[in-house]
Amino acid sequence: MQYRRETRGLNFFEHDPNLHDVLQRIDGNGFARWRQTLSSFGAWVGNEVDAEAEYTDRHRPPILRTYNRDADLVNEVVHNPAWQAVSREAYERGVVGLNYGDDPAPFLVTFTMGYLIVPI
Repeated sequence: MQYRRETRGLNFFEHDPNLHDVLQRIDGNGFARWRQTLSSFGAWVGNEVDAEAEYTDRHRPPILRTYNRDADLVNEVVHNPAWQAVSREAYERGVVGLNYGDDPAPFLVTFTMGYLIVPI
């Protein structure tokens, strides 16, 4: 994968006017209510997630560890711990959970979060 460094540091949500148009057409009121959440998520993706994805892809891709030190078959995938932390934070930021609870977000919000993070 080739990285475009000129996008590093951009807010992926704020720099996608076509996404804004689609969200406005689908649900203008809902879009306005969740705009700050999506903007914060887009800034995080354009900074921390983008940087960690690049590092992981270039230097610490997942590896299959077939055997342990005692030669027992384990067949486990070993991930970069920093990438695992970014993945956990995506859930903490609501990629899945915002749709549930006392004041659930519309699925459009979490679908948008998925759209923002997928290119990474």
